[in-house]
Amino acid sequence: MLTLKYKFIVDPLYFIPMADWQVGDAAFAEDALRKYVKWVQDRDNAMIGLVGDIFETHKKNSRATDIWEMALKPREAMERATEIIHPIADRILFMQEGNHCDRMYQEFGRTPTEEFAIRLGLSLDIIAPRGLVTHLKVGDIDYSMYSLHGWGGARTTGGQVNKSLALGEVVKDADVYLIAHEHRLFQTRQDCLVNRRGKTEVLRQNFIGVGGFCNYTKFQEGLALRLPNVGAPRIRFNGTRRDVHTSI
Repeated sequence: MLTLKYKFIVDPLYFIPMADWQVGDAAFAEDALRKYVKWVQDRDNAMIGLVGDIFETHKKNSRATDIWEMALKPREAMERATEIIHPIADRILFMQEGNHCDRMYQEFGRTPTEEFAIRLGLSLDIIAPRGLVTHLKVGDIDYSMYSLHGWGGARTTGGQVNKSLALGEVVKDADVYLIAHEHRLFQTRQDCLVNRRGKTEVLRQNFIGVGGFCNYTKFQEGLALRLPNVGAPRIRFNGTRRDVHTSI
């Protein structure tokens, strides 16, 4: 499992996890994504992370996609995504692979993520093929996040929340858990006791669904799935006391 560490002297730090753009699909919510990019660009204390499935990967014989519904060719999708995010490329803390990336890997032995990072001038060392632990030191406070794109299907938000809670069984004492895949925005929390430096204290854990930037697709409509939540959460890390606040 990849582990990354960052240190920030700002207070507070805003972190925007983004996922499921699916650039290339006719349902790509480009206008909404551009607004988020502008919000980050206007704030020196805002960073982002990409939690998987930036590109649509239609292929033949896939029940989840229709190759004839591609709005952009793969090269055009790469160029569009690069153009959109380039103004805040230096704010990207990490990139993760998702199930759309897995489709590409199974077919061709590679995914678009590496080329995307190279085009943006980013290190390939920030790409996580599966789970990722990110340590953030904000001011005087140390925070940790565990993120995973997600898996399977959940028709209800409750089902997706339960999947996010399962992340807490993998990495036990993170402050924040991020999950994508279902295109849903949600937040819930639980408090637990942890023993740190010989002292028992309460740790507040935040479980967050990161939404997406893809509108209602033919696949979702055909399964009578509810409409996706277009957008991303905004997570605020306080630098003077242990406090995490999420706005969705």
